[in-house]
Amino acid sequence: MNNNRETKYLTREELKQQIESDRGWYFIELVRDLPPNRPYGFTLFNEPFVLFKDKNDNLVCYSLSSLSETKKDGCVEMRSHEVVKKQGGIWFYRGKT
Repeated sequence: MNNNRETKYLTREELKQQIESDRGWYFIELVRDLPPNRPYGFTLFNEPFVLFKDKNDNLVCYSLSSLSETKKDGCVEMRSHEVVKKQGGIWFYRGKT
């Protein structure tokens, strides 16, 4: 039997470093390319999101994977995520949840 963990599994520290490296700002789309009157869907790290403007023209972003997490009362609690407009682009922040 081969006891070489490096070929099959990451150590706890290696896994922690890999997760930490995924944090930060990610470019989503140019502001000018957003559809004007409908939501914009995108995927980041194999997770679906929807981005849209609220009634005050602010960008709002929600995780669609949370839709599958229905509570006992039938309600869905959606997780919002930070997005900003900067240098003509839309940026998504992936940080600690």
